[in-house]
Amino acid sequence: VDGAASAGAAAGMPPAAAAAITQLSQLPAGYPSQPPARKAEGGDRHVRHPDLAQTWLEALPEANTEDGCTRVLHVTNVDTNYCTTDMLAILFGVYGDVIKVKILSSREAALIQFAYPAMAFFARQHLDGCPLLGRNLAIAYSSQVGINDPSAADLTSRPTLRRFSATTSPSDPMYQDHLVPPTNTLKFLFHENKNAPDEELKKLLAKGCEVTEMKRISPAEVLVQVASVEAAVSGIIMTHGQLLGGVVLSVCFTLETI
Repeated sequence: VDGAASAGAAAGMPPAAAAAITQLSQLPAGYPSQPPARKAEGGDRHVRHPDLAQTWLEALPEANTEDGCTRVLHVTNVDTNYCTTDMLAILFGVYGDVIKVKILSSREAALIQFAYPAMAFFARQHLDGCPLLGRNLAIAYSSQVGINDPSAADLTSRPTLRRFSATTSPSDPMYQDHLVPPTNTLKFLFHENKNAPDEELKKLLAKGCEVTEMKRISPAEVLVQVASVEAAVSGIIMTHGQLLGGVVLSVCFTLETI
């Protein structure tokens, strides 16, 4: 049975952790882009590389042990009648590499396991109180260090849901660009397909939210403004990882304005 937030988790952002966010760009990033995978002794820990793991831990100087900041978040006020593991994986995956999700239907809750504690910290900091399916999520650190329930959704073989699976350091610019709170503006990245029609994107979004404004800021990037943050949350869940014009969409919140 999962407990409440661990004793080492503060109600707000620890001062050193807040300072760490502003200093992320100073952390070393000289690690291989594809660190060798290995499984740590003693259970399902998914440590990829000892130096890489230490780099992520150092992003949280006041909580650099599993007792202080676990990789697992305990999410409550989840509408488990409609919420799916994929929905949670996509939303929480905006802030880190989600590797396991377990929905606790009888408790209207869920467990989310990240690759590193720092990722769990940033996800909690930005998504606590986030609207999803008409409810505001409440997020705490779990007392568990990993999700060992065999019925949990394992995402390690689903790369389209793991945008940060190859992220090697918290100083990675692509990762830092995602460390913004949920907003009502989304950024769509088309990567290889620089000619994806805007109308196709509007049709894709129209299934669940109304587009109020749209602006192409580069051949491969489009900003889309919707009516509310909750609509933007739905927009990310509906479109991230979907095919448009033959390529996979990458979608995130953005502070850029139209």
